[in-house]
Amino acid sequence: MNSSLSLLPTLLAAAIVGTDRRIIRALRAHHALSSDSAIALSRRGVLWRWRVRRLTGRGALVAVSPDRVYLNEAGWQAYRTSRRRRVLVAVAIAIPLVVFLYWMSDRGT
Repeated sequence: MNSSLSLLPTLLAAAIVGTDRRIIRALRAHHALSSDSAIALSRRGVLWRWRVRRLTGRGALVAVSPDRVYLNEAGWQAYRTSRRRRVLVAVAIAIPLVVFLYWMSDRGT
């Protein structure tokens, strides 16, 4: 059971990234890149709606009306850069921590 719980964050991260990509792909496919070309995104599910709200809040999407949005390319790039930076910081913290814990567990035997 422990190994299945450790897989859960990875699956959730993959679902989030995949949903983000589908949202961005849909907006690009409809050329929704300005307020004039904003579109209504379908309300697919909880994760989809949450990601649309999150991307709107972070500046990657711009809401023209309550149901119409368009892609802000500069905001999307800034969001991706920020996300990449957060992942790198997490990895930079996790790797030494894992090495230290492994080292400490080896010393105990």
